Amino acid sequence: MRLEAGAYNREAEDISSSIENGKYPAVRFEEFANSYMFGRSVKLMRSKSPYPFFQPSSVTDIKPQADGYLYSRKQSEIDELMIHEGQLLLSRSGTIGNVTYVSETLDGKYLSPDMIRIDCRDSDDAGYIYAYLKSSEGQKLLHSLEFGAVVKHINPEHLNDIPVPNAPKELRRRIHELVIKSYALRDESNSMIDEAEALMIRELELPPIDDMKHKYNTMTFTVNSADFLSSMRFEASFHSPLFNAIINHLREHAEEVLTVGDSRVRKK
Repeated sequence: MRLEAGAYNREAEDISSSIENGKYPAVRFEEFANSYMFGRSVKLMRSKSPYPFFQPSSVTDIKPQADGYLYSRKQSEIDELMIHEGQLLLSRSGTIGNVTYVSETLDGKYLSPDMIRIDCRDSDDAGYIYAYLKSSEGQKLLHSLEFGAVVKHINPEHLNDIPVPNAPKELRRRIHELVIKSYALRDESNSMIDEAEALMIRELELPPIDDMKHKYNTMTFTVNSADFLSSMRFEASFHSPLFNAIINHLREHAEEVLTVGDSRVRKK
């Protein structure tokens, strides 16, 4: 009872048929996992709160950055948006089919309700289902489920009937372990980046950027004529007091401040 032609995509039909008749018996997706989403909308703020919030486009980054902070009068509305290590996340609108695994980096963070959560019935299958949905075959099956005239969507219940090869448990566990290992290496990378940034901030005695923004990020300001004539740049953003404050701070606390064009930077 689907009226979209894409639902009957020949390539997706062929993939389904090959899986149904493949080396391992096919089972419905819902036998492996439970998928769901939340329909509630909470307020998103720029000012900090204890609840950093991530949009679907951010969580697939190797080092996700919070897009804002949550606010709601009801704690329960915030709590249900928390994601946990071992879950899979699937984008359901716009760019459909982006899937990621929740590792230590995202554990305990708060995610947009407009993303499908997937809880595997056996935690050792999470990496296997991740790899399957990431494959070209899995992606084509996901896109055959989309609906909507302008912005495409899929809903959690649409996943239930996707055929999944029921490979032997040892094979599924091996695939899972490889995926988990790759995400553990991402977590280690993110931890090392945080350590490097902390070292740089400490050595250069950098104040919090929000404090500098509050002090220097003004809508109107004056520019010294000598600075203007030396640059001949007419964009106000080029002469930003915040930019100048950062440069001056670096010059005070660094051994030397180089430009990207300096040969010592470019060649090394």
